[in-house]
Order: sequence, then structure tokens, then C-alpha cells
Amino acid sequence: MNQQFKPLCVLAFSIAIVWGLSLMLLAWLGLWLSYGLPFIDLLGSVYLGYHATLLGGVIGLMFGFMDMFVGVWVIGWIYLTGCRVCRVDQCCCSPKKKMKRTS
Repeated sequence: MNQQFKPLCVLAFSIAIVWGLSLMLLAWLGLWLSYGLPFIDLLGSVYLGYHATLLGGVIGLMFGFMDMFVGVWVIGWIYLTGCRVCRVDQCCCSPKKKMKRTS
């Protein structure tokens, strides 16, 4: 794998873990406290099998992780590809030039 994409994988993995665990926690809060049931129903229309149940929380964890990992990775890939394409010295991704000390 290209060294440039390793931080992208770490970023996508960490955001995906947070999103997946959030979906699982929300489903379990909906089960035990009836919290966020309309939002759980809305997300259930996107993530098949996601409901306010124990199994629904696990399904939300898996689908949420996969969805967010792919989404963040694609957005990051587009960003990094755009940075490689631009040929301007002031590009957001260009390495900073070291300043020479004048003393």
C-alpha cells in the first residue's frame, strides 16, 4: 500500500469504529430506555435489520462500520488525489519549505 494512504486508513478506521459503536449504543438505549426511536426507525430504513434490539445494535455496528469506513476512505482518497494533481506551490498538501535562519 502506498505510504500516502496509511494515515487515510487509520482515519477511516477510527471514525468508522466511533460511528458503529454509536449506532450500537443508540439501538440499545432505544431498547432499554425508548430513547431516539424515531431516529432509529429512520436509520433502519438505510441499514437493513437495524432496530432497537440487541441484534439490531450488532447489525448497526457492522453496517455502520462498513458504511463509514468506505465513505471516509473515498472522501480522503478524492482529497489526496486532488492534492497530487494540483501543481501550485501553495497547495494544501505540499510539504512545508524549511526556513533558513539568517543570523
